[in-house]
Amino acid sequence: MGARSRGPVAIGATIVVALFGGLVGMSARQTPVVRPVDEKALREYASVYQWGPNAFLYLQMWEEFSGFGTPRLVAFDESGDVRILYQTDDDKFFAGPGAAVPESIESRIAFQRDRAGKIASLTWQRERTPPRTARRVEIEKHEDVRFANGDVRLAGTLIAPSTGAKHPAIVVVHGSGAETREHMLPFARFLVRHSVAVLGYDKRGVGESTGDWNTASFEGLAGDAVAAVEYLKTRRDIDAAQIGLLGVSQAGWVMPLAAVRTKDVAFLSSARSAGCSAFGHGRIPRSRGRDTAR
Repeated sequence: MGARSRGPVAIGATIVVALFGGLVGMSARQTPVVRPVDEKALREYASVYQWGPNAFLYLQMWEEFSGFGTPRLVAFDESGDVRILYQTDDDKFFAGPGAAVPESIESRIAFQRDRAGKIASLTWQRERTPPRTARRVEIEKHEDVRFANGDVRLAGTLIAPSTGAKHPAIVVVHGSGAETREHMLPFARFLVRHSVAVLGYDKRGVGESTGDWNTASFEGLAGDAVAAVEYLKTRRDIDAAQIGLLGVSQAGWVMPLAAVRTKDVAFLSSARSAGCSAFGHGRIPRSRGRDTAR
């Protein structure tokens, strides 16, 4: 009698252990251990990748989802999908179901290298879908630049098409907060492959720029944008008659002030963000602003 009663208990315990073990295993598969962020190492993966004839993916270090001073490797697909890539091993990453959601796995990403050890492509596989491969392409030229607004020394990066002579250009104007040159570039990168150069600069008092954005007036910040336009006019690879301003949030106040200070601003593009909730779903918010041409 006692021996028979122990049978079901033992079987039940075995089932519980098996189920618990399975759940633990599933949890381990769904939430792998994420490596600590190594910004220098992650920058090796930052580049442009091409899925097909007219489909591109941009990988860039970005601070929007992790706070100023803590950039993450973020993937911006021209389809509108935005994802942080979380590293688990050498050349291996995963992405969650939202822009900054690491609790479960939506996709696994692996990078491939050539014989010289340089990253040549990536493979992206979502759950229950065939893998996609994008090759790394060199369609941009990056150049660190410097210019000044009075005593304020500003530093930035000019991203230009790798082919052609003169290009139209856009200056990316900051919103509020301590923003670096990279903060809004992801939303303008697709313009480069359409033959438009993009200049992003560190806001005064941030990164390599001097000054203090906390104490700056809108007029002062507008002067920084004007200084960027004036700098671009000196370059032989930029069409001086086709230089515009692009920005969101606080830039909507700053850009008009810059435009009335110089006749050399050809156009403005002011976008009003649809809100951070859209980023939670991993999609780029659609602009609700209007383009304004002078």
